[in-house]
Amino acid sequence: GLSRMEPDAIAEFLVAYMDDPSIPSPSEENPVVRMLKLATDDIKHFYYEAAMARPGTVTDIAIANWFWGETLMGLTFLQLRSVLAKQDDEKLLALANMALVPHHQKFRIKD
Repeated sequence: GLSRMEPDAIAEFLVAYMDDPSIPSPSEENPVVRMLKLATDDIKHFYYEAAMARPGTVTDIAIANWFWGETLMGLTFLQLRSVLAKQDDEKLLALANMALVPHHQKFRIKD
């Protein structure tokens, strides 16, 4: 994917960031906020592709409901969003409030 990280490395990066938002970016070319966006997009794509590979017809809303409501990664994204929403950086706040959780899944935000 665009982050050039393996799925396991993405999960480790996201958990590490939630534990310590001051960690450096895993990329020399991209700041941490860009890597968070790329990494979350990559892992979400990985999950969505897996869901579409299942037999039968599935809608985008059904996939989103599964990802955001039934997977550990969806829960991780929601927790990451809470961490990002507490940061002072304008770009991190934009990621938290506009780019990480789709509008139709915002009802899952608990903070």
